[in-house]
Amino acid sequence: MKPVNYPKAMREVNNPQKLNCVLLVDDDPTTIFLHRWVIDRMQLAHQVKSANDGQEALKLLAQNEEQTNDQVPDLILLDINMPVMNGWEFLDAYEKQNIAGSLPLVIMVSTALPTEGQQKAAKKRDIPLEFLEKPLKKENLLKVVQQHFAMNTPG
Repeated sequence: MKPVNYPKAMREVNNPQKLNCVLLVDDDPTTIFLHRWVIDRMQLAHQVKSANDGQEALKLLAQNEEQTNDQVPDLILLDINMPVMNGWEFLDAYEKQNIAGSLPLVIMVSTALPTEGQQKAAKKRDIPLEFLEKPLKKENLLKVVQQHFAMNTPG
């Protein structure tokens, strides 16, 4: 898969090697902390935002829509199993709302997701979708980011 040049301005001019924003969606505060730590250590994004469930993430994204493009996530790390609104329900609602016009890459993170579930989910969606297992590892995230974004990420 070759890198995609998304239509929105994804990186600030002063550092084109970072994404503007990453959104973490997970109901576990420890997971949010660890994912934020990995992203910070990788120097992957200018800002990292978080939401505790899909519904909170949709509200945050709707608020960002009214702001500048650098507030809209380039990448969403989405847990599958959450209360209130799970990852699958979030994807359905997000795709219907088409917040921000161009959809960011969504990486679904879970302790386990069978390959047939991944294939089924990816076929139903217009959203660029990848899957990674928890715990998030720098090497796995780096590989996916380099596939989808035309950038060389720092160590």
